[in-house]
Amino acid sequence: GSNNLNLLFPSGQFGTRLQGGKDAASGRYIYTRMSKYTRSIFHPDDDDVLEYLTEEGQNIEPKWYCPIIPMVLVNGAEGIGTGWSTNVLSYDPREIINLLRALIRGVELHDIHPWYRGFTGSVERNEKGGYDFLGKVKMASDDRTVDITELPVKTWTQNYKEFLQEMMQAGQEAITQEKKAKAKAKRRAAAAASSDAGSEPSTPPAAASGEKDKEKKKGPAVKLGDLKE
Repeated sequence: GSNNLNLLFPSGQFGTRLQGGKDAASGRYIYTRMSKYTRSIFHPDDDDVLEYLTEEGQNIEPKWYCPIIPMVLVNGAEGIGTGWSTNVLSYDPREIINLLRALIRGVELHDIHPWYRGFTGSVERNEKGGYDFLGKVKMASDDRTVDITELPVKTWTQNYKEFLQEMMQAGQEAITQEKKAKAKAKRRAAAAASSDAGSEPSTPPAAASGEKDKEKKKGPAVKLGDLKE
C-alpha cells in the first residue's frame, strides 16, 4: 500500500500495513521533508522551463511537474471520477528506467509486471487480463498450525486477523453443534435399544391355553410295531 518511491520522507508514524495507514499518528505529531532522491527525479535544470502559477502577485508552485520517469507507473494511481474510475498498478522503477533507455535506443520493449516494494508474495496474470497477488502460507511442523508469512497487496494485517477470528469462531460453533447433534442421536439410539429390550414379545395366555388343550386332546403316540392286522 505504500509508494515504491516516496517523494516525501515520513518522519514519524505515517501508518503501517497493520491497518493500511489508518493507524497513522495525528498531523501534529508527524513531520516530513523531501526525500534525498526527489530532486533527482524532478531535476533542478528543468525548473526554468516550468510554467508557474501566481497568487497575489507572487509565483507559487508549477502548474505541472516534469519528472524524468513516469511516476504514475512507479507509485500507481487509484481514483474515482464522474462516471469513470482508474486503477494504475505500481511497477519497479528500475524496470521502468531500463524500458525508457531501450525506447531511446530503439530496442524492442518487453512486458513488465506489477511490483510493490517489500512485497514477498507472487504476482500472476489471470484470465481476465489483470493480475492476482498471492500471499505466502505454509503448514507448520505440528501439522495443525498454518503460518501466514505474507498477505496479498492491500490486504491489511488487522482486517485479515479479524477475518480469521470470525472464521475460526464460526467453525468452532459448527463443531459444537455437530457434537451436540451426535450426542443427541446417541442418546436416542440408547433409549430405543433399552425400550426394545424391556418389551420382548411373549406368548399370549389365550394362545398358550389353547395349545395345552390341543395337547390334552391328542392321544398317546402309537408305534408301527403295535399295529395288528
